[in-house]
Amino acid sequence: MHTQYVTVYITIKKRGKNMAISKGKAKKILSNSFQENHKDIGEDRAMELIYQAEKTMKNLREERNQDDKLNAAKNIAKELGTGYTSALNYEKAKIQFLVERVEELQDYESGSGDSH
Repeated sequence: MHTQYVTVYITIKKRGKNMAISKGKAKKILSNSFQENHKDIGEDRAMELIYQAEKTMKNLREERNQDDKLNAAKNIAKELGTGYTSALNYEKAKIQFLVERVEELQDYESGSGDSH
């Protein structure tokens, strides 16, 4: 077994049945021709293709992380989301404060506490 495929073998063993994409979903994503062309694939060729796919995924992740437009869009979305999150938290705090105040008033009216 080639050295690069040992890594693939270890990866396969670690993942086991916990693959990110289920076999059923993979069948829906992959073209019929890919599935047909690889249904009788040998272990060495399969490991070679897995190794190549993992390298491609690594390169795509690196490229995605270095994509200035994508990173700028993520930052904009994060900033916009922060405004909404802050506004939602403010409204939640108002509700919590007012609920506690109503409870204080109800306790006072029932004679079990005093109001301020």
